[in-house]
Amino acid sequence: MTIAAAVWVVTWVLLRPPTDSITLPVLGPVPAPLVLLGAALLVGYLLARVVGWHAGWRGRRWARSVTGGLHKGITGAVETEAFAPLDQLDADRRRLWHAARAVSSGCG
Repeated sequence: MTIAAAVWVVTWVLLRPPTDSITLPVLGPVPAPLVLLGAALLVGYLLARVVGWHAGWRGRRWARSVTGGLHKGITGAVETEAFAPLDQLDADRRRLWHAARAVSSGCG
């Protein structure tokens, strides 16, 4: 529709065929090709905004679901694989501390 309106405006400017005028409240009489072009551009802009909003909404929903699953998987992997040696070291250190405390309280 926008292309047809643009072609009509170019034809109107170059060949000057007779066209109707549409009276707009603030602008007064405006040639029909310009009104059609303006309406087509406005509708296209509004449609693009609505489609962009909808795509953003769907994308955010999808990203939240992917992020949630990814976060759970990464957290589980880090806890079991990355911190396992540190957990073992901490458990050994705790056992050594309890043993040292038992020895020091038995000697005293």
